[in-house]
Amino acid sequence: MAVVVGLSSIGIVSAQDEATLITLNGDSAEVAGTGAAVEGSIITISEAGTYTLSGTLNDGQVLVNAPEDAEVSLILNGVTISSSTSAPIYAQSAAAVTVILAEGSENSLSDAATYVYASAEEDEPDAALFSNVDLTIEGSGSLTVTANYADGISTDDDLIISGSPVITVNAVDDAIRGNDSIDISGGVFALNSTEGDGLKSSNEEASLILINGGSYVINAGDDGVQSDFDFTMNAGELVITAVGDGIHSEYNLTINDGSINILNSEEGIEGGFIVINDGEIHIVSTDDGINVSEPDNTTTTTETTVETTTEIAAAVPAEGQQGGFGNQPPGGMMGLGQGGMMGLGQSGMMAPPGQGGMMQGGFGTTSTSPYYLHINGGYIVVNAEGDGLDANGSIEMTGGVVLVNGPTAFDNGAIDYDGTFEISGGLLVATGSAGMAQAPSASSSQFSLLINYATAMGANTLVHIQTSEGEEVLTFAPAKTFQSVVFSSPDLAQGVTYDIYYGGTSDGTATDGLYADGTYTPGDLFSSVTITDTVTGVGQMGGMR
Repeated sequence: MAVVVGLSSIGIVSAQDEATLITLNGDSAEVAGTGAAVEGSIITISEAGTYTLSGTLNDGQVLVNAPEDAEVSLILNGVTISSSTSAPIYAQSAAAVTVILAEGSENSLSDAATYVYASAEEDEPDAALFSNVDLTIEGSGSLTVTANYADGISTDDDLIISGSPVITVNAVDDAIRGNDSIDISGGVFALNSTEGDGLKSSNEEASLILINGGSYVINAGDDGVQSDFDFTMNAGELVITAVGDGIHSEYNLTINDGSINILNSEEGIEGGFIVINDGEIHIVSTDDGINVSEPDNTTTTTETTVETTTEIAAAVPAEGQQGGFGNQPPGGMMGLGQGGMMGLGQSGMMAPPGQGGMMQGGFGTTSTSPYYLHINGGYIVVNAEGDGLDANGSIEMTGGVVLVNGPTAFDNGAIDYDGTFEISGGLLVATGSAGMAQAPSASSSQFSLLINYATAMGANTLVHIQTSEGEEVLTFAPAKTFQSVVFSSPDLAQGVTYDIYYGGTSDGTATDGLYADGTYTPGDLFSSVTITDTVTGVGQMGGMR
């Protein structure tokens, strides 16, 4: 007969619900209730219902093999399950499976380094917790997964994680994989992958990783987060150390809020259509910081892509509309000055001596690539060895704060785009080498400065701009050697003269190199300039030297 357990204390299922109780006893198990049977160390669940598991199972498996219309819930209330041949928990057949981590419970799963399949044609399961059907994980207990074969937690369909579970995964391949989608609204996650990704959704026709909350520490042998279609973050905290990309999405990559700290990556954030509306983002990358690129899986039909990108575009302020600064460092941001000295050539690069003369510029080409980076708000700090912001397409900025510590090598730039870079709001400071330096497009509605020094400046050398009356508008200390500075702000105005200094000291408060509320002690005066055009070049052209 079914046994009524104290599920109300677990905080998940009403005490009125009946659950089958499965007690794990080393090499075997006992079942009190219906819907489950034991053969050796294999527990097979064959009916819809709720099953509460507790105890230890050595070298066994919990197998869900229920009808295709059966809803199955597994309450893990202090279990330790290991297998030397397969997945400790395998949802082979059902309509959907829910794994509930009982409040206060500690649960662990570990699998084998080599799986044994019934035939050579089979390759599933391939995760310590594997499901062929939709999988939901909820509750407030903990789950530790040691995946010695491949993935830690994996489903061929949709994966939902809700509540406040504490989940630790140590996997050879992907830590958590939902083929069609991953939807997480809460929890604490420590995800470690030796060769794979931290979070992965791999359906090339339509997949989504949706982060609505939770705290994540990800160490990945490949990408921290990888979606073969779309990624959206609305809340939560991501801390990522990755051998590959920090966050990679083939098509739409949207950040509406939350905190992202990419401590190491090849490319920090990469996608086809990147939209940042808010949030705090820190990126360290050995290649590009934020990269817009053509999707690899271009065989995917464009109809879905056009539809989703249109929805994202609807959230972008209208052309010419100035966005706010979004998240700002403590103390607020200082206003910014204007100047002009040397012209920009037709390509948007600084013209050599004798070829100056205030050309409107940026470095945009006539690229017709549909891919883009839109920044409408947020606080973004990039430290990149490659390009800081790299768009194989266009860039649009309407608000937010963007601080870029770009490359020291001459063949990359703090900003790199193929089409146009329209800026109408927000604060932009981008430093790096001068050889490939680009400023926003001359068609922008907000003024910009492109400053190129004659020689490279050392890391932490202050860049200071003040009005001719002595009003401080920018003090910034780049984190690396630099020779070029791109600067844009809503406070820049035509006809105002500014003094540009390098060196000196400030007793203000620095946040990510940006100073506020301090007094500047002058270093050397580099130039005094008056802005006369949308993009004003100051100094001379040249690579880092």
